[in-house]
Amino acid sequence: MEYINEVSIQLRMVCTSDDFEELLLEDKLAFMHETRHSFGRTALLLSSGASLGAFHVGVAKTLVEHKLLPRIIVGSSVGSIVGVVLATRFWPELVSFFEDSWHSLQFFDQMGGIFTMVKRMMTHRAVHEIQQL
Repeated sequence: MEYINEVSIQLRMVCTSDDFEELLLEDKLAFMHETRHSFGRTALLLSSGASLGAFHVGVAKTLVEHKLLPRIIVGSSVGSIVGVVLATRFWPELVSFFEDSWHSLQFFDQMGGIFTMVKRMMTHRAVHEIQQL
């Protein structure tokens, strides 16, 4: 909370201060633009772990339903798969994608059993079936 208060104070000082002749309008705008990169932005970070894929889909669906999906989306492994779905669709496509909740989980249901995944890993060096993906 202290950080937020201090940043707010400094932003107000830069915006309203006419005392500093060395701070031209261009300098103030550049400062605000740079501050925007690190302050006030939310991001969705989706982790790896195949079993978490269904949870990632549920979180994404809820964020879309409430129109809270952030502009910055990062994922690793299964999180990157869900992130790609979110990042490569226009808003109407996202809404329709998540309307049928079982449709969005279908990929994870068709991975196969443990023996199927091990066989696929040994023969194709991949856990997932590329056609399903």
